[in-house]
This record gives sequence, structure tokens and C-alpha cells, in this order.
Amino acid sequence: SIMKPVVAAAAIELRVISPTDVLDCEGGRFSFAGHVIRDVHAYGRLTLADVVVRSSNIGMTKVGIRLGSERLYNSLKNFGFGAGCRLRLPGETAGILRRHDEWAAIDVATHAFGQGVAVTPLQMLRAVAAIANGGRLPGLRLVEQESPPPPVTVLSASTAAAVREMMYRVVEDP
Repeated sequence: SIMKPVVAAAAIELRVISPTDVLDCEGGRFSFAGHVIRDVHAYGRLTLADVVVRSSNIGMTKVGIRLGSERLYNSLKNFGFGAGCRLRLPGETAGILRRHDEWAAIDVATHAFGQGVAVTPLQMLRAVAAIANGGRLPGLRLVEQESPPPPVTVLSASTAAAVREMMYRVVEDP
């Protein structure tokens, strides 16, 4: 579920959806690509913001469909997934993010809600930090004396602010 704000941010940034756009979450069951996507609760219509707050797999599947495999893949790459953090640590891994042209149709759904992709804790922390930092994906370093690589802008400040609000609501909303 932690991938949902990242994908929501990418979709807002690419203008395929806005935080107030409404998605039909199908009462908790949605057939897609020969599979049934389920939500824990039977949600009906939710705004994108509420999809993130309520952690709707169905809502995020519909966001993934709007993005399409290529834009979803490129967005995940822009956030640093599928690439090592270049810290030269023993055992450092790039995680698993297959190229979009290798995806099955269901992968658009599963990647949109955080399954089918394997990421390291540092990659996820860095992606969420980009949302917290006004859209700037931070460079990484091992020790304070090293100069970190400069941050890379992956989102506009307004998109980052909108998704930060969604993330606040996750813990504040009753």
C-alpha cells in the first residue's frame, strides 16, 4: 500500500487524474485482465484522495489503467525503482521492476497498487522523500562528510503537496 501515493503522484503529475476526480471502486470486486481485484472493504465511488486514504486496490487499478503500462513503468523508474542506489554497499540490489514491454495485462493493476514489483526500503524511503521534499528525489550518501548527488525533480511542488495531504489523511482520517 505504500506504493499507492507514489503512483497517485505520478498520475497527478502526468495529468491523467486529479485528487478530486472520482473512481468507481465497484463495491469491492473488479474483474480485470482475467483476474478479480479485491478491496478489503466494499467501496463505491471514491475520489483519488480517498482511494489513497482507504488503500483501494481497485481505485489504484483504475489509475494504472489510465496511466498505461509505459507511463506507469517510466514513472516508477523516475522515482528510482528498478535501479540501485549507487552507494556501493555489499548486497545492494536494484529490486525488481521488469520493463513494461514484458508485462502481462494484469501487471498494470498489480504494479499500480504495489505488487509485482520488489523495492528496497531505501528506494521506498527515497521515493516518499521526493513527495515530502516538494517533488525533489534526494541524492544519497553514506556519511555526512560526503557531498550527496544533487536532487532530481520528479514532481511539481503542487503535486507533491497534494499527495502529502493524502498521506496525512491516511493517519488522521477516522
